[in-house]
Amino acid sequence: MSKQKKKLKTASRHSEKTAVSMGGSVTGPDAERKIKIRLGIVVAIFAFVLYAQTISFSYAYDDYTVIVENTIVKKGIEGIPELLKTDYWYGFNEGFAKEEKGLIYRPASLVLFALEWEFFPDNPAISHFINVLIYAITCLLLFLLVCRIFGSRGIIAAFICTMLYAAHPLHTEVVSNIKSRDELLCFLFAIISLLFFSTYYFKNKVYALVAGGVFFFLSVLSKETGITFLVIIPLSLFIINGFNLRRQSLAVLTLSIFTFLFFFIRYRLNIGVDTGGQIAMFTNVMAGAESTGDRLATAFFILGKYIGLLLFPHPLVSDYSYAQTEIKSLANPVVLFSIVLYVAAGIYAVLNIRKRSMVAFAILFYLFTLSPVSNILFLIGSTMAERFMYIPSLGFCILLTLLLLKIAGQKQYVAASSLSQFFSKHATVFFIMAIIVLCYSVKTFSRSSDWKNNLSLFEKDSQTSPKSSRMHYGYGTALMRSVDSNSLNLPETNEIYDRAKAAYERALEIYPEYANAYLALGLIAKNRKDYKEAVVNMEKGQAYYSRPNSNMYRDIGYVYLKNGQFEKSLAALDSFLLTDTATADILNNKGSALFGLKKYADALAVFMNANKMNPNDIEILKNIGRCHIYLKQYDKAEEYFKRILAMEPGKSENYQFLGLTYQLMNDSARGNPLMRQYEAMKAAERK
Repeated sequence: MSKQKKKLKTASRHSEKTAVSMGGSVTGPDAERKIKIRLGIVVAIFAFVLYAQTISFSYAYDDYTVIVENTIVKKGIEGIPELLKTDYWYGFNEGFAKEEKGLIYRPASLVLFALEWEFFPDNPAISHFINVLIYAITCLLLFLLVCRIFGSRGIIAAFICTMLYAAHPLHTEVVSNIKSRDELLCFLFAIISLLFFSTYYFKNKVYALVAGGVFFFLSVLSKETGITFLVIIPLSLFIINGFNLRRQSLAVLTLSIFTFLFFFIRYRLNIGVDTGGQIAMFTNVMAGAESTGDRLATAFFILGKYIGLLLFPHPLVSDYSYAQTEIKSLANPVVLFSIVLYVAAGIYAVLNIRKRSMVAFAILFYLFTLSPVSNILFLIGSTMAERFMYIPSLGFCILLTLLLLKIAGQKQYVAASSLSQFFSKHATVFFIMAIIVLCYSVKTFSRSSDWKNNLSLFEKDSQTSPKSSRMHYGYGTALMRSVDSNSLNLPETNEIYDRAKAAYERALEIYPEYANAYLALGLIAKNRKDYKEAVVNMEKGQAYYSRPNSNMYRDIGYVYLKNGQFEKSLAALDSFLLTDTATADILNNKGSALFGLKKYADALAVFMNANKMNPNDIEILKNIGRCHIYLKQYDKAEEYFKRILAMEPGKSENYQFLGLTYQLMNDSARGNPLMRQYEAMKAAERK
């Protein structure tokens, strides 16, 4: 008898043995398949419902930089070709120095944002819905994948693992923050890739090999950390079905080809090729470490914190930058414990992976997927972030699942014909799981509600992360935006300005070189018409700004103008015009600076250009009339002031302007009545 026939006969006997009668129902492959489908749907629905509240949320945090203030994304479909050939922040950085090279290339999420803006412009609900939907689909596919990874205990272990994963509070930043679509897509495409590769591994189908490579490529186009699946995929295939030299080799070759393609594209686009000196201490505190030992010690301290947050996810914050996390030394007890823990876990995993140990696999999955953001191999643009645990946390969930199965004494899957039987036959382990999932869910629901908008997020996180300069700055800025978006009376506005000012000052106490905080204090002073204080703060901000942008030049140009510093105002506004598009307001301010310098002919030319952009702007028309007066072109001044008076007959100063013009023309007959009208209206206004 051939080996193939023996296998078929054995499989037939196994099928007959496992298809046992259970109260009139029959269990077997078909029943197991139905249960698997239903459990996958349960996981997906649970994940969706858990985050459904976020669909009503607004934009928050980096949503503004990648969507609302991203000029290329807001072009919609038209901007997609440019998104495919520029770095991740290019659309936001257009107003900044062009010579700065991009660090990261993640076009996949930006392309989706552009499509959303094309069909649903400025609609965060659609984007939040897509985030939640992607998360639900990810959890469903993850369940199917983990079923394959766990083998004989696949269904029960996969259900526990994915429920723990779906509920884990560390994922709230990724799902609740639209910007984190890059994380969502990266893992989703990686899971799909692994499913295709495992299909190829089982069935030797070429289409599955190619599809797996394509989805791996989409994963790294979503976020570069997807590159870790170059190792994770072959490792998972080994765990699922042992070692097959030919198929492993073809899988690795396919992955390598798409990896080369990714880096070749980055090289051709000059993205992340030369990034020396672009990691700042403000964003990654380890950039300020005095020695390599201190840098590595701090990195291991943070790795220890990740373990702590996986075990007990509280408190959670959106930012761990300067100076919430401090530089540590190798003598720190937490650092030493973390080093011992990670080294011991790594050694155990390496020694036991050849036995296809699930514990070893979970550890290696965690270590490999964490490595790009660990700050061990190289410094990245962040000290620490909860979103960095989105993929590695699966390794933790696998370990926790194995622990729960061991505690419950659940050594294998017990056949069942329905969901009710499935849960009743594994009641002990599901009871323990339910308690953990419930606790996770309460925390997840509570934490995700903080992401409702910038004001709720930064108000909460500035308290939770009191040493983070960025959080206090974010809170101040959120308060300022609340003034702009609401109709408030003066006392309410001043009260909010006071709170925002206190937040900015706290940010400066932590980081005295925080340029944006000084500029923000300048804007508060500007809004309160305290132009002297506005100039002082904006000049401090300008001194610390490493890459001046058009908004800074616009604002400081205006306060210089109102403070009577016309030369500086003119220089700032000219700098704005070199980096941004002229508007009627900017040209009006530039003309006013020239007028203040008594360059009336030059001022008139600028005002005329402003008038072409906005023909009915009364302030521009007044400035044109004033220039004509100083140039002694009284007939033209008369023309403009008569037009202004017709547009605004109820404003006293318009009678004054036209009356003075007639008096300068020695036409008292027309000038004096207008001046008397002006005096009468002023007297009435004083009453």
